[in-house]
Amino acid sequence: MTLLCNPHTGYSTLSEGHSGIPVNMLQQKLWEKNLYSGEIDGSYKTGTVEAVKAFQAQNNLIPDGIAGPATLHLLFEEELSTEN
Repeated sequence: MTLLCNPHTGYSTLSEGHSGIPVNMLQQKLWEKNLYSGEIDGSYKTGTVEAVKAFQAQNNLIPDGIAGPATLHLLFEEELSTEN
């Protein structure tokens, strides 16, 4: 979870073209929620964008496919409550 957080601004923003462990964590969480069915490869491509849009729509967020602070907070809020 800490990989998705910026100590100064809170959550980072992930979007198409990003790659690495934070994207891998995002894909894994979307897969757990049955929203992502692609390869968990750490590359933010079309499948990840569409899964993020679906999550956003389900949670009354603007479905733009960008995993910003509000999206990431909602997506990972269960983990946040167990960490405290």
